[in-house]
Amino acid sequence: MAAQQSMIGDAIFAALALLIAVEAIVLSLAQHILTPALRLSLRRWQAGTLTLAGACAVCAAVSVLPTPIVAVASSLLVTGGLIEYHRSLRLFRGRLLRRRDFLPLAVATVGVLDFLFVCASPALLTAVTAFVWVWAMSDCLRMIVVDGKGEAGRGRYTMAGIFALAMVLTLVPASRPIFFDTMPGTRGDWRMLAAAIFLGLLPIVGATVFLLMCVDRLKSSLELAALTDHLTDLSNRRLLGTIGKDVFDRTRARGTRFSVAIIDIDHFKSINDSFGHAVGDEVLVHVSQRLKESIRKSDFIARSGGEEFVVILDDPRLEDVQATVERLRVAVECSRFPGRRGISVTISAGVATYHPADTGFDDVLQRADNAMYLAKSRGRNRVELADEPMWEEGEDREAGAASAGRRGSR
Repeated sequence: MAAQQSMIGDAIFAALALLIAVEAIVLSLAQHILTPALRLSLRRWQAGTLTLAGACAVCAAVSVLPTPIVAVASSLLVTGGLIEYHRSLRLFRGRLLRRRDFLPLAVATVGVLDFLFVCASPALLTAVTAFVWVWAMSDCLRMIVVDGKGEAGRGRYTMAGIFALAMVLTLVPASRPIFFDTMPGTRGDWRMLAAAIFLGLLPIVGATVFLLMCVDRLKSSLELAALTDHLTDLSNRRLLGTIGKDVFDRTRARGTRFSVAIIDIDHFKSINDSFGHAVGDEVLVHVSQRLKESIRKSDFIARSGGEEFVVILDDPRLEDVQATVERLRVAVECSRFPGRRGISVTISAGVATYHPADTGFDDVLQRADNAMYLAKSRGRNRVELADEPMWEEGEDREAGAASAGRRGSR
């Protein structure tokens, strides 16, 4: 009976080794759709999965290999697999690999050497192995949950659940015999089955989930690229339209105000004609960086096309808006354009504020555009306010009452 149970256990671990190896190979089929950085991360995960397949293969050979060899090999292979997962997640987060990432493997090796040549205590090897595995898995869990905070996608939560389950089963004393039953070679029926299922959970399900995480990252990158200007790394006109409509609708619903500034680089055509389009691109990047550094967190900035930028500001007072945009103008004027002498970079800006008579965001944008051309006609390197319709006192009261009524109905 015991021999039959051992054969069943060997067959289960052999099947797991095959399934995990196939899962690792399948990951190769998806590499061509990923970016180079994600491809490197996926290869590390693939290496970790193959290493865990090796651990299952060793456990499958427990009937023909000495028990100490199975204990040592499975311990080191699982540790190596977890380290590769850890390194894969570091690459996924855009971090460099470090030599100290192999510290858990060094500790596991010390435990193995102690088991082989000093005390030969399975309990001590189990304790050291548990400590090392929890060490590696807890840092993986931190990178998934903490470092990935704010990321969309269900794959991240599923992966976090897998690592959390692995840590719990490794830490809880009552479950350790189940988990480490694969190492000494004792094959109880349900304990062996539970250990086999657990050992196969992380590499089989984890490989699929990690691939899902890569696809989610790729999707987010593509969506971001579609809304970002490739030269200046600012939001583009498409996102400006979406944000502008949202701000307009929210302002109208609440009875508040917002302002728009259109900023244009002075004499940009002359710069292109005199120094070439490459220098013109450098000027665009230079101005965009100065503006991005000078705006507040509450403001939104986009490149709307050519040498034109749009800033949405939430200041309720037109005087405050003018002071804010004037600060942007000074920031550009006082910054030295690097690498080229004789190029003076300045901007002209027009500012407009929301009015209840506006029917859409484009109405505010058009008035700001008119004010910007007025700044150009008056000598450039200046800020001009649009000719705004007067806010009637009744309109203020009506907007305020409507806003209060909406708040009261919530």
